[in-house]
Amino acid sequence: MVFLVWFVLLLIAVSDAREHRIPNVLVLLLILSGLAYQWSLTSSWYDLSIALASGLALFCIGLLFHLAKVMAPGDVKLFAGVGVFIGWQQFLGFAYWLAVASVLIGVFVLLYHVSQRPEIVRSTINRYRGVVEVERKENDFAPKVGSSSKLRMPFAPIVVIALAMNNYFG
Repeated sequence: MVFLVWFVLLLIAVSDAREHRIPNVLVLLLILSGLAYQWSLTSSWYDLSIALASGLALFCIGLLFHLAKVMAPGDVKLFAGVGVFIGWQQFLGFAYWLAVASVLIGVFVLLYHVSQRPEIVRSTINRYRGVVEVERKENDFAPKVGSSSKLRMPFAPIVVIALAMNNYFG
């Protein structure tokens, strides 16, 4: 049963990385397979209700992040499925590894973004040095502030990596 959960998580991570979208069908499949996984562990209705409560709690935490405009709606729903899968027992460990994975992957994504746009580094260095350019040559590139320069990072792959780290190290 755990293989089904990991397969669905892999599909969700790939979908989010490629399209910046998490299909509702996959989230529902994650919740159902997480419930089946929890049932296979204990066969207890009480433990199943605890897993559902854990999913609801993680959903509410994600909803707070969404209201703060830090997280996309698909990631909030993904948190519900992850909460059902991990239950209360691994809640804090998952939070720790999620923070570690977010920082590590965030740094790598930022470095990649900067390596693709070296003008960002130049403008940032000049801004912090206080250097004001009086004239610009025609071939100089001025960084755009529009949506094309906005850095978007899919969160589902980070969640899956954090779950894997939690299962391996936790």
